[in-house]
Amino acid sequence: GITPDIACCNSILHAWARLGDVERCKKWMASILEAGLTPDIVSYNSMLHAHATQGDAERAEELLRSMGEVRPNARTFTAVLSAF
Repeated sequence: GITPDIACCNSILHAWARLGDVERCKKWMASILEAGLTPDIVSYNSMLHAHATQGDAERAEELLRSMGEVRPNARTFTAVLSAF
């Protein structure tokens, strides 16, 4: 079979995020981690967008702080600020 890479997984994560489905985003992010893939800036930005769509600024800020070594970019900060 085909082994999905992070780009493929991010496409699905981004689709759920655009719909504002935070729960499905969380499940998909867990699937990414279970598959042994490392979330990248696109993964985090998608998650942040989902939280922002729901107006969950607190969770968006928590997620921003938990990104570890992934460096935020302009889209990251735009997503977080749009949650407020």
